[in-house]
Amino acid sequence: MSDIQTHAEAGKAMIETTVAAAGSKATYTGAGMTLSGWLLSSEFAVLAGLVLGVAGFLVNWYYKHKADKRMQREHEARMGLY
Repeated sequence: MSDIQTHAEAGKAMIETTVAAAGSKATYTGAGMTLSGWLLSSEFAVLAGLVLGVAGFLVNWYYKHKADKRMQREHEARMGLY
């Protein structure tokens, strides 16, 4: 594999990791908004928190799934199975 491909894949992996981390933070923020909205009896805050939490979870799941597939391909290539 050429040096350019290696750097491109590393950059792509770094971006995906950053987006997954942001998705995780959005999930926690959504959960906090839901709880605070429930405590304050604010239906809008509860709904917004739920939407943000689910969106963050889905983003996080998507990028973690891609990372798992990438690591599996790397593992198979190292083991000579690919």
